[in-house]
Amino acid sequence: ITLFIFGGVAEIGAEPPSAKAEFWIAIAGPLVSFGLAVLFSLLQPALAVIPSLFAMSKYLALTNGSLALFNLIPGFPLDGGRVFRAAVWAVTKDLRRATLIAANGGRFFGFLFIFVGVWQMLIGNLGSGLWIAFIGWFLESAAASQIQQTMVKGLLVGHKVSEVMNREFATLAAETPLAEVVEKHVLAGGRRSFVVSQWGRPAGLLTLSSIREVPRDHWATTTAGQAMI
Repeated sequence: ITLFIFGGVAEIGAEPPSAKAEFWIAIAGPLVSFGLAVLFSLLQPALAVIPSLFAMSKYLALTNGSLALFNLIPGFPLDGGRVFRAAVWAVTKDLRRATLIAANGGRFFGFLFIFVGVWQMLIGNLGSGLWIAFIGWFLESAAASQIQQTMVKGLLVGHKVSEVMNREFATLAAETPLAEVVEKHVLAGGRRSFVVSQWGRPAGLLTLSSIREVPRDHWATTTAGQAMI
């Protein structure tokens, strides 16, 4: 769980295995918030004789109820958006399509919050308007990021590393000085990585990053075998 100004965001290690699992994962938070709101509402009559505890229970009931309602807005990545995604996923049987639909819903509500926030600022409610607009900006940014990730995953699914790997690689002897590597192969040839061979066998990989780790005035005396990964 990553904490930030609005509370926290839970990061799950992998996508839910089914629409049903997604629904129960997403609805758990709002259900707990609603449960707490009901609990503190029921406690208020018993705490009425103690003003401080009564005020606290009233505040906690209102806060949890408001939080549950906000999180049920059907815009991804809010819990309500994930519930909506689960419903679309169950109907379409397509997680990618459901994610794009729910995330676009999240962008819509994000822009709506921004509009309402700006309108509130224009009529004089600067503090609340700025806060609402900021929430809308965060929601729209998160939803747009999710759309981008989904599109990238869609492009990569079904492809293998072997399809994009480079089969033509440069080989260097381990005793080659780094100054020679940079002058003859990096600057002149534009290569960015090299397989380093030692005693006739591949011994390591030399990259631009590993070359940069060596001070420039040591390139003449440092070999590829000493700098390789």
